[in-house]
Amino acid sequence: MCSLKKLVRKGEKPLQQITRRLTEYESIVDIRQQENVQKIEFCASKTHYNGNLAGNRKYCSQYKILSNNIININVADTRNNCVMLKDNTIVNVVNIAKSNGSLYLIGRRCVKQKGLFTLGKFHSGTVSVNLVIESTFLEDWKCNMNRAKVFKISCSTVFITYPLSHTFV
Repeated sequence: MCSLKKLVRKGEKPLQQITRRLTEYESIVDIRQQENVQKIEFCASKTHYNGNLAGNRKYCSQYKILSNNIININVADTRNNCVMLKDNTIVNVVNIAKSNGSLYLIGRRCVKQKGLFTLGKFHSGTVSVNLVIESTFLEDWKCNMNRAKVFKISCSTVFITYPLSHTFV
């Protein structure tokens, strides 16, 4: 009852006011959902012809940069070529290619060795901060599997990976 009272601003025609406010609220929710859909669309740029390819697909073109309005992945820059997939797999991207109209990330899976630190009962793996080793095998993943960009720090034979919170899709 209290929430209905908040929707009424004047004393006259309360039912019409409630209907208008609920319609306004629904349109705002629809706009937010449309904005979320737009964030997922990726754009590939900087064509090249000498990248590594994986899998048994026929790739028609290769790219160096993959971006949307949140993430920018550059395979030529070791600081900007690591991503986290929706299943929390960390991938070091070495190429971006198109096959049958779909964009694919081609890269090496990073295998989790252990968490970076533990403070009491809190483990760094809880927030996906880990020590990882890069696999030697190339694999490919569809671009829509991308969840976030990952910052990686080289540390002798392993990497420290840290997902960037502002890049989660």
